Amino acid sequence: MKVIFSRKGFDASAGGFPSPIIDGIPLSLPIPYPKSTSSYKHLDLGEIVTNLTNGRVSKSNFCHNDPDLSMGAFGQVSSAQSHLNNQNVGCGDLFLFFGCSKRQSLLMANIATKKSLEITIEFLVGCLLIKK
Repeated sequence: MKVIFSRKGFDASAGGFPSPIIDGIPLSLPIPYPKSTSSYKHLDLGEIVTNLTNGRVSKSNFCHNDPDLSMGAFGQVSSAQSHLNNQNVGCGDLFLFFGCSKRQSLLMANIATKKSLEITIEFLVGCLLIKK
């Protein structure tokens, strides 16, 4: 069995900074992705990302919700998929998805703002065992 660590959610390169921690719980925000069919609004994250990014990312922006652990779906493309193929990742291997978050002070109706960033943590988002 191989264990593969895979970073997910907002970070310095995807989204501009770490995902927030809201009410003590890390919230892994999907990364902006213009080719997607889902927006932050569709995922009920529009107000959070708009406030967190000071409008740079808005509720109407499309995002990449991968992995979608509620459906057991994970997809890689291009060089990321090639890398997995080259490492012979397959049945019986385990993905551990992790993210980076910063604690947020909550203002106005439980919405996080970038100005109140405090402490950075790494956290486990979820896991996926390859069965097929």
